[in-house]
Formats: sequence, structure tokens, C-alpha cells
Amino acid sequence: MHGHRPSAAEVRSWERSIPALTVALNDAGLGEVEVEVRLEYVLPLNSKRADAVLAGVHPTTGEPSYVVVELKQWSRANCSRAGGRA
Repeated sequence: MHGHRPSAAEVRSWERSIPALTVALNDAGLGEVEVEVRLEYVLPLNSKRADAVLAGVHPTTGEPSYVVVELKQWSRANCSRAGGRA
């Protein structure tokens, strides 16, 4: 990833955070939705990294849908609907 091996701390962070992200997606009703996940994605205009980018098709509207996620070493997550939207 990015030309270097991840540190032990990065690996531990992923081991805690990625399962929590999976649970949050399932809890949000997205367990059966086909989603592409990019981890440590380099953002195109500033070269900063996003912990995860989810890309797919919105299950209701059929429109392309993208979510950028900063994991913050989650061990758990809660689903929130801002403004009535997922």
C-alpha cells in the first residue's frame, strides 16, 4: 500500500475498525447491497488518504453513491440518519 508496508499499529487499527464498519453497514440495511470498498484511498486533488471509500448504487434511487469514511479506530459504531437521509 502506497509503496510501504503498514505499521503494526495500522494493522491493529484495521483489525478493530473494519469489522465495526461491516456491522454498521449491516445495521443500516446494506448487508445485501453490492458495495466496492477502497481502503486507504488516496484522494485525487490533495493526496490525503481516506480510511475507506464505499462506492455503489443507492438501493432506493439507483443513483451512483459514494461515502468517505474516517474510521478513528472504531471498536463499535452506530447508524445515524442525518436530515432523514441514509
